[in-house]
Amino acid sequence: MKRILFIMFLITLVSCKKDHKQQESVTAEEHSNKNEMLKDEVLKYDSKRLSKFLQCVSNDQIYNTYIGLPLRERARWIDQNGIKICENQAYTCIYEIHEVLDVDEFNRWVRTHPENNEEIKYYEKDWDVIKKFTSDISCYEYYVGFTFNGNTINLKKLKYSYDETCYSKPFFESLSKFLKSGDQLYFTKAMTPVIKPSGQVTTEERVVFEIRNGTQIRRFDISHDPTFL
Repeated sequence: MKRILFIMFLITLVSCKKDHKQQESVTAEEHSNKNEMLKDEVLKYDSKRLSKFLQCVSNDQIYNTYIGLPLRERARWIDQNGIKICENQAYTCIYEIHEVLDVDEFNRWVRTHPENNEEIKYYEKDWDVIKKFTSDISCYEYYVGFTFNGNTINLKKLKYSYDETCYSKPFFESLSKFLKSGDQLYFTKAMTPVIKPSGQVTTEERVVFEIRNGTQIRRFDISHDPTFL
């Protein structure tokens, strides 16, 4: 009798382990499918901005070369050829990669951040301060990042990182067509989708901002192409 009970126990144990593994397999597959769906959504959204950017630069050879590269090779290319972008007036189109035309999407990212649940908290930064801060950065040598201290947003220089917000000097220079001395940029925190080098899409805190010209508001976020951040 004891032997029979022991055999039944082993059968039950094996069955439970099998069911658990199957459940883990299904969960992993579901997670993978959701990640791919979100990634497709992000890339589809970015492709619209990329299309506008390409229209802006027209048939510029530098950007045609860049866009034709696989994603994994673009960072190395920019390290070697970034100065060509900064010497080329077509860099003034880079803002197209960052501009968020879907107001509802932008507001959803911002409102999702715990700091903005009740009221959106903006951190103002003078355009002249940003220009002066980036004046000694050579092209893509460093990116501009941010730190917060109470109600103040501070600028910092950093190498490109997948783990925090960073914008390039060429991107800020491309905004000069919308800004003049004394204008303010309105930064805020947001929870945005981020594509990692592995291809995984996560939702993480990033810094986004607005430019306000009278009644017109332009909204900008990070791009998912590191070399154009």
